[in-house]
Amino acid sequence: PADKLGVPASRAPRPQKPDFLVGGLTTVISPTTTNDYRLSYARIWWQWATSAAPPQIPGLGGALEIGGETANALIPYNVNNQNTRQRFWDGHDTMWKDDVSKIWGNHILQFGGNFQRNWDYHLRNDNGQGINTSPVYQIGNQVPGTDFTSDTQPAGLPTNQVGNWNKYYSYVLGIVDQPQQLFTRSGAQLTLNPVGTPMFDKDTIDFYNVYITDSWHIKPTLSLTYGLGYQIELPPVEQNGKQVELVDTSGHPISFNNYFATKAAMALQGQVYNPEIGFATIQNVVGASHKYPYNPFYGGVSPRVAVAWNPQYKDGLLGTLFGDGKTVIRAGYGQIYSRLNGVGLVL
Repeated sequence: PADKLGVPASRAPRPQKPDFLVGGLTTVISPTTTNDYRLSYARIWWQWATSAAPPQIPGLGGALEIGGETANALIPYNVNNQNTRQRFWDGHDTMWKDDVSKIWGNHILQFGGNFQRNWDYHLRNDNGQGINTSPVYQIGNQVPGTDFTSDTQPAGLPTNQVGNWNKYYSYVLGIVDQPQQLFTRSGAQLTLNPVGTPMFDKDTIDFYNVYITDSWHIKPTLSLTYGLGYQIELPPVEQNGKQVELVDTSGHPISFNNYFATKAAMALQGQVYNPEIGFATIQNVVGASHKYPYNPFYGGVSPRVAVAWNPQYKDGLLGTLFGDGKTVIRAGYGQIYSRLNGVGLVL
């Protein structure tokens, strides 16, 4: 609507609307103790607002893609999945954070923690690879299982050009190589949704983090800093229980290690291990927690230690190298468990 003939118009706008609000309260509890509290809210909203893959001509059952799934197809506009897919992300992230600093002799003690709850709503109409909810008819090299023999090929066609002949023969005549379309299901009975219905998730992800650290001013020229942190990022929870797990025929979850250990053991005996597998929603998995798609990781203990030395040499070789209080030598070690990306968790 409102487009003008001959004037290029965007068919794939990418709106982004980030918002961030934060409030804080810093309290001097005593001359040596300070408390700092923060409450923040971030909303991250973006959209890939394409037109999906509409038919090029009214009345067609779907778009024609001459040349297969590619951005360089022989058609007026792209209908390949990577350019026409539709998505939006609506993330609401709330964080509570509190930190205490305490001066105690030659020590500066700091401890605190934070809790973050992310609520993410993600919708998309594609499988991330080459299919979306719009029907697309690919016109590729040739119809699988057929061969355009000599009755369609010109006399004297070189053998090394037979493939090109078959490809362009399909292009010119519009012979469909492969139709493709993504369908979604919903509800307890996995009822097939109407054509064009996208898929979506609404996930809650909780994150906890606590720490304590001490900066010890051992000498005027030597400081030691050491501390310990601990964090837990719980798996995502989809509000409608739409998470799935890989299961065997009895509905038990399949263990990666057990599966491939069994496959290796049977292969060494000359046997094939190829069991029937399937997927089940989290609440239907036998013996599962009925809440998380995988077990939480509770081992996020993060130690750290560092030392800083401020040498003071007034003369000699060391004085030339380091100077009188002009150099700081630092060394340390830390172990950090990073958080997972929200997109990966929701997908």
